This record gives sequence, C-alpha cells and structure tokens, in this order.
Amino acid sequence: MESSNLINTGLNDTGFHTGLANIRQRLLHAYGTHAEIITEVNGQYFKVLINI
Repeated sequence: MESSNLINTGLNDTGFHTGLANIRQRLLHAYGTHAEIITEVNGQYFKVLINI
C-alpha cells in the first residue's frame, strides 16, 4: 500500500503524533519480519509505503 500527502505545516497540529509508531507495532505483531513500512519526504509530500 502506498500513500502520499502534502506535508503538515503545523498550522493544524492536533493529535498525539503516534500514528506511524502504532502502525509499525501492529505490523510487527501481525506479520513479524514479513512486513515493512518505509517513509520518505519528496519535496512537499510525505510518502508512506507498506509492504507485506
């Protein structure tokens, strides 16, 4: 699965910022070493790639 979104400018900075850590933990518990999550910044976009 791949998702790409504009980077948060901090103007609407709500939440606890634990989403990616939570997803990493869930993938680890469900799939072990068979899953990976890759994040990158490309210009003004933040990209997440999940491979299972």
